[in-house]
This record gives sequence, C-alpha cells and structure tokens, in this order.
Amino acid sequence: MTLLETWDGPRNDGVVDGTWISEECVRALLDGAPIILQLGAGQPGYLMAAGDRVSTSTMAFVIKHTDGFVCVATDGSVLDRLALPPMVRVNDSVDHLDYAVSVDAVRDTGTGISAHDRAITVRALADPNTRHDDLSRPGHVVPIRSSGRWGADVHATAVSIMRRLALAPVAALAPMLDEHGDIVSGDELHRFGDDHCVPIAMLPCPGVRTATDRHMGRSPNGL
Repeated sequence: MTLLETWDGPRNDGVVDGTWISEECVRALLDGAPIILQLGAGQPGYLMAAGDRVSTSTMAFVIKHTDGFVCVATDGSVLDRLALPPMVRVNDSVDHLDYAVSVDAVRDTGTGISAHDRAITVRALADPNTRHDDLSRPGHVVPIRSSGRWGADVHATAVSIMRRLALAPVAALAPMLDEHGDIVSGDELHRFGDDHCVPIAMLPCPGVRTATDRHMGRSPNGL
C-alpha cells in the first residue's frame, strides 16, 4: 500500500498546516517528482521535491530550470543528529537563511556536483540511518535549517508540507529562472507548469516577509 493510499487527505479541503496543496501536488511529491511552490502572490516560484524520494532525473530537471543552487530545507533535529553546524558564525546575509555546512554523500558518489551525486546526497540527508561520517564536508549540497513553521519562509513551508505527508522533514528546492536568467513568477509559472506537466502549489501567505522586505525594514503590508 502506498503513502497516497494511506494518506487521509489534506485538512479542510486542501489545507495542509494552513497551506493549500492539491492532490496532484501530493501525488507528485510522493512519486519523487517536482512541484512548483510559490509562497505569496508575485513571489518567485521554486521547484521543490521530497528529499527522501528525489531521483537523478528530478534533480537534473530542477538544476536545469532553476539557478542551479539546489538547497535542502531541513528540520533542525536532522542537522543536529548529523552534526552539521551553521555555515558561518555570524549570518549577515539579506535573506537571513540559516545555511549549514555543505555536504556530499560519501558512498556511491563521484565529485559530488552531478545530478546523480546531489540526489544521493539529498536522500542521505533525509535517511534517518545516515550517520555524520556518511557525509563529507564541505560538499556541493547546502542544507538550510528550517523551523517547519508554515509561512515563515518558503523553506520552512516546504518542511511543513513534508511533515504533513509523513515524509522525512527534508525538501530539495531552488528558485526558478527563465531562459534569460530572470526570476520566474506570476503567469510564467502557470505556463511552465503546463508545458512541463509540473503541478503548482501557489500559497497565499500575506504574513510572509520577503528578502527585500527584510532588507528594507518593511512589514509585509508595506507599513
């Protein structure tokens, strides 16, 4: 019996921890396929895949259609168990994301940069049997410590979705770029989803502050 067959469906007609997500998105995630995740109207779209199910082909697709900097939203307990500390002692980045030390899986990988190797590393991060010495540091996959609190940011929301689907609290994701290298959002996300048969989770999150809002000191309501 598959997870989809045993899953009791999203709460409140499509609400997962306060977040709307369609059955099509659920099926894609459980099958190891990517979805498009957008947190708030007008915000960038991210290609996202479940960490414990991401395949080489899915990773290659994500790399091709994003900035290629595939990060891994990860519950803090996983990073603690694997002894993965923050990347820097003082985080003064604009987005304030809590990047951890980058890693590569030790087994069955080459240089670590290929889609094959990165998929293995992401699955290793999601595997509860992985030990700290199963990962080399530094590497080509960057975990991000995420609270899993819906709406905090796109990475935390990704972890929240993973938890609700009873998957490992680990999700691979990267911001989408078009053929000109520009951020993809709005109607372009729908066109991309239609062209590539990728389902979209467009989540209305008015309380989420963007990196620009944080940098400028603005509230999400512009106050």
